[in-house]
Amino acid sequence: SKNLSKKELAAALNVSREAVQKWESGLRKPPIEMAISIADFFDVSLDYLFDHKTTGVMISKEDAEKLIDLKTVIESIDKKTK
Repeated sequence: SKNLSKKELAAALNVSREAVQKWESGLRKPPIEMAISIADFFDVSLDYLFDHKTTGVMISKEDAEKLIDLKTVIESIDKKTK
């Protein structure tokens, strides 16, 4: 949606172009912390990012629970710093 090349997205996320290529092709899934950064960068929810019906990406129940816990912690910290 932002018309970025893999190289530009990689630079914006501070990762390698190869990492972006692997995520995009489905060879690898981004770590949970990176998934949050990707969702923030594209201004979408984690639900949208990991909606396997539209993206083909599925995460385990354990990873989903970690995402929920991590998001709650981040939101709590964010509220305290504002």
